[in-house]
Amino acid sequence: MCFKSDAPSDDDIFMINRFVSAVEREIGYRLKIISGGNSSMLPQLLYNDLGKINELRIGETLFRGVDTTTNQAIAMLYQDAITLEAEILEIKPRVNTQTHESFIQAIVDIGYLDTKVDNILPMDQHINILGASSDHLMLDLNGQGHYQVGDHISFSLNYEALSHSMYMKNLHKVYIDDSKIDTLLQNFDVKSPAMVNQY
Repeated sequence: MCFKSDAPSDDDIFMINRFVSAVEREIGYRLKIISGGNSSMLPQLLYNDLGKINELRIGETLFRGVDTTTNQAIAMLYQDAITLEAEILEIKPRVNTQTHESFIQAIVDIGYLDTKVDNILPMDQHINILGASSDHLMLDLNGQGHYQVGDHISFSLNYEALSHSMYMKNLHKVYIDDSKIDTLLQNFDVKSPAMVNQY
């Protein structure tokens, strides 16, 4: 995540290219790598000529599949490339003390120590987060009666939650190989093949 999330403009790209040209003239050497932007420039890459810029740092967009300046999904990317799964430890009926309405609460095995709880959302849109402790998250299942103790609930993460969770050594990470991603990278059509580095 960058300090500012302003979308780059055509003027920004022009100024970067102008600066690079001036530096190259001054040193008498053509620079091989011009790292000219971050995830917010991916839409520019797809539709505009970036000139001398031949490298972008697009980690957040690749991990989350969204335009970082608008948080809107980018159709050709996965929005669920990384998810957080929590196991249901307990399910019990509860009563809302303000409305006196009953609901079914689930307690799952993640909390503030594991992620930025305020920056995650259940992927089942019927479920609401009620609150959290250091190691537990309380959920309102909103009548979703099919959940049982031991089931897993998946959450999407914003960048802060993602980076926090990836740093936590106690969270088990599972990497799933997806051949569709390899195909996407091989067929990624950009003006310069140097734009996509396959690792």
